[in-house]
Amino acid sequence: MKLSLIPREVRGRNISYRPELDGIRAISIVIVILHHIGYLHGRGFLGVDVFFTLSGFLITQILIKYAHQEIKIRHFYRRRLARLYPILLIGVFSSIWFFDNKGLSQDIKPAIASVLYVKNFYHWGDLTGPFWSLSAEEQFYLFFPILLILFFKYLSPRIFSGFLTVAIAAIWSGVLYINYPFYSWNKDGIYNLVVFRPSMILLGCLIALNKEFCIRVVVRARWVFMALFLLSLYLCIRIQFPGFAAIGTGIAILLLSEEVVNNSTAMRVIRAILSFRPLAWLGILSYSIYLWHMPIILFLTANWSHGLPSLWLFGAWVLGAATASFYLIEAPLQRLLSGH
Repeated sequence: MKLSLIPREVRGRNISYRPELDGIRAISIVIVILHHIGYLHGRGFLGVDVFFTLSGFLITQILIKYAHQEIKIRHFYRRRLARLYPILLIGVFSSIWFFDNKGLSQDIKPAIASVLYVKNFYHWGDLTGPFWSLSAEEQFYLFFPILLILFFKYLSPRIFSGFLTVAIAAIWSGVLYINYPFYSWNKDGIYNLVVFRPSMILLGCLIALNKEFCIRVVVRARWVFMALFLLSLYLCIRIQFPGFAAIGTGIAILLLSEEVVNNSTAMRVIRAILSFRPLAWLGILSYSIYLWHMPIILFLTANWSHGLPSLWLFGAWVLGAATASFYLIEAPLQRLLSGH
């Protein structure tokens, strides 16, 4: 798989492409799917945390470029809309048409909630259930870019970083207080709502805003951060509480940076593994995979005599649908609608 086969509009024009981050994204989408077919003992939220943190890091880098180059923010919204929305519309309504056995009338409400990006407030039906995370993410990006531009224009990035640090601390403190003593994000809708969930995205944003400083710190103490990363993995396994995966992802982003990799054989090997082209390609397809995997799960469960077929056959269905969706619909539509 050549990088040239990945449309530039989808890879992004404003930041350097890091295939290892797509490798991480591939692992996260596998975690989500395994959760949805009954594995991992309810830890699918780990994949969502990884997605959110990577998203915050990458999108903030793009927005910083916009702020420094004084590019109008409407171009960001136009490109993001072209990137995500057409295939979402097609995916949601074609899934209802082809895969749903209950009938359109029973699933029209969650479909509308999904395409309006308010699915995290409504939990009707299973067909579009995973789309709550897309809704929470887009609600966040409806306001965050404007906030960043205003801080950069009238105050400073340093003040903005302080503001985000306080926001993350406040969110985590609030969640811990509300959930005491059980420490689960599933109480009173906390898991789904944009009021509480953006701490994972904000962590990625904060790292992007202070990337050079963070990298300098990690270069000087890379073994400490490697140990912290391993600790975060352990906590992800032992404690069913979102947040540790976000911290681990933030550390991984820094450990895999060029400056750290150049001084560490271990990180060079890990980055090479995560940059393995089929793995990175799977990460590129992650959005399409996310859109199509649940309709396919429900379709196969309803029409296969013994529930889901083998993992390999199920994976082939999902990967086939995602590949066709990406290359035949998603990428061409984005190229057309983004004006390139």
